[in-house]
Amino acid sequence: MAKQKLLKNAPLETGDRVVCLKMQDDYGVPGGIPGIVKGVSNVFGENQYNVKWKNGSSLALIEGVDQWLKVVDEEEDIQETRVLTKKQFLEETRKIENIPQEYVKYSRMYDMREIKKFLDLLRESGVTNMYQAAPYLYLGRERIAHEHHYDDMGEEREETFQELLDMAEDVRNVMIRGAFNHYDSKRSDEEGDEDDDDRRYLRGVEDIMRRDAQTLLKLWMSMKSGSRGMR
Repeated sequence: MAKQKLLKNAPLETGDRVVCLKMQDDYGVPGGIPGIVKGVSNVFGENQYNVKWKNGSSLALIEGVDQWLKVVDEEEDIQETRVLTKKQFLEETRKIENIPQEYVKYSRMYDMREIKKFLDLLRESGVTNMYQAAPYLYLGRERIAHEHHYDDMGEEREETFQELLDMAEDVRNVMIRGAFNHYDSKRSDEEGDEDDDDRRYLRGVEDIMRRDAQTLLKLWMSMKSGSRGMR
């Protein structure tokens, strides 16, 4: 299974996935919005990337002016992520002492309705142990489909799994935007080398996304009032 790696201002090609960081145009695409590169042109010696953005915009990224993240895949077996026993997971879940407050906190950064619907479908599909389900929130359609390509599913489970896949990209984008918002809300200004700061920023966003995925899963399970009936 692959995980996503974010490369700042990396060269882009048609078909690449990208996330806007900052456009200099006052009416540009907001930071955190994902898109797909539809074409590349060269204008006065600078590359210009034509992008179809998730919010419906078609504004181009201009090399040397705008800032973006290229999303690339790194091979990673989902089983290599941290695996918790049922007892360990329930113990960590109990650490969330005040569910309503935690829910309100994370709902400011993440679309909780989308996440709940996705996790409900994931549970119904039965393709994974729900105590190990957090990575599915950010893996995306292609990698989830690849992981379970040879799974033997009945007609009902297959239909549910297809619904899950249809949501997977939207939920991954929810996680990316939420992680940016969460990290920016915690980040303090630090002096230092700009490139080093950029690398720390991207690592920080990736770490936040993985930690938040675990917390969101725990919240979902806690709101389900326990683990009865979960695989």
